Order: sequence, then structure tokens, then C-alpha cells
Amino acid sequence: MLRSRGFAFTHLRWMTELPVEHSSPCIWGDRNFLTGHVGTTLKMICLRRSDGSTLWERERTIPKLSTYEHVAGDPM
Repeated sequence: MLRSRGFAFTHLRWMTELPVEHSSPCIWGDRNFLTGHVGTTLKMICLRRSDGSTLWERERTIPKLSTYEHVAGDPM
């Protein structure tokens, strides 16, 4: 059984390390696509859905990060 922040994960198929600031995945067939960043380096990652292995990873330096303000419950 795996534990993270006090929660028990008993039904996980796999776990993989991702950049700290990562997006929600886009799932297409046996592929999970997501983005993340480390500082001003944008990472684009493709994982195999069945086992979590990294199929490819690309990096791109961006001049600055956009910031977004969101208030809980705000429809905009």
C-alpha cells in the first residue's frame, strides 16, 4: 500500500514523477499528455497510460509565466 500525505492508495496501477507545476492530463487511447514547468522551462510529456512509462518529453524555454487569479466559486 502506498501512502501520500496521510492518504492510502490501494488501487493504483502505477505512479510516476511529474514536474511540480503540472496540468490536468489529456487522455487519448493509451497515451496521457500533460504539461508542466520548472522555472521558465515548459515541459511537454507523453506517458503510456497502461504502465506510466514516459514515451517522450520535450522542453521549451519561455520568457515568463502567465499568472491567473481564480476565486473559488467564481464562474469567470
